[in-house]
Amino acid sequence: MQRLACVILRHSSSQGCHYDWLFEQPVARETSLLWAARSAHAPRAWSAVGRWALDALPPHRRLYLNYQGPLSRQRGRVVRMDGGWCRDRLWTPHRILLDVHLRQFTGLVELERLTPERWHARILPCG
Repeated sequence: MQRLACVILRHSSSQGCHYDWLFEQPVARETSLLWAARSAHAPRAWSAVGRWALDALPPHRRLYLNYQGPLSRQRGRVVRMDGGWCRDRLWTPHRILLDVHLRQFTGLVELERLTPERWHARILPCG
């Protein structure tokens, strides 16, 4: 298991607001792009929600681990809402299991791929 950098960005645009969850991928960390997905929920709500949908985003450049500000092509702006790290317990094309350590949430999260564009996240009991 590797320690992978992780960030939650609040993305606001003319279409509204959502959260982008970005984290390093365990293979070739220093040169790889970030795994990325859109969520309606901030990490502080994950435990209460228990299970939520994620919309896959194209992989993001590593600069977004620290970036805040306007996005190109008038896509809005991002503000860093949370940050920390996670450890991968399992990583396959259809299932990812992460120990997540953020300021607003710490716990075990399973990501399951339903379609190329859609994932579900759910909180698992630690142990």
